[in-house]
Amino acid sequence: MGKSILETIAPEERKRIAKNITDRAMDLEVPSHYETKGLRKDSSTFDMEVMISTYFINDEKYVVGFQSDITGRKQAEEKLRNSEMEFRNLFEDSLMEFQRQRPAGI
Repeated sequence: MGKSILETIAPEERKRIAKNITDRAMDLEVPSHYETKGLRKDSSTFDMEVMISTYFINDEKYVVGFQSDITGRKQAEEKLRNSEMEFRNLFEDSLMEFQRQRPAGI
């Protein structure tokens, strides 16, 4: 608490996120869900997902944000992409013929 939200964002992303914050305060259209780079206490960066909700209580505007470390998900997605590419290359470079046939009468 007491920390600026921008302190949790990687320096190279702060300008973009600051613009989102300013635009949201001015009621301009801003994404409520996006990915950025977060900043850890040790100054290392990580993939971060941000979800923002705006709501009103007694005509007063409140904004709530959730930040999630998605490093594991990004790594899993990369492994899946690599695996799919390897399988595709194996299939496309194969000298074997693949054929699908239906039983007679179907």
